[in-house]
Amino acid sequence: MPDNIIIAALGFIGALFVVLKPFLDLNTNIAELKTSIDNFKASVDKLDSRITKHGEEIDKLKETVAEHGVRIENLEKR
Repeated sequence: MPDNIIIAALGFIGALFVVLKPFLDLNTNIAELKTSIDNFKASVDKLDSRITKHGEEIDKLKETVAEHGVRIENLEKR
């Protein structure tokens, strides 16, 4: 009888390990995914500020080009 209890306990522990291991792996994967998403959000914020800055620079360049176009037209009229 004691041998049967020991075998049953080992079987229960083995079955418990088989059931819990996927949950532990899932928890690890979720933590890694959260870290990746946080890093992605940080990089998007940096890129957003760079894009805004570049947009402002492009707008200034468009104004400069327009001014130069007017100056060229005035020179051609002379």
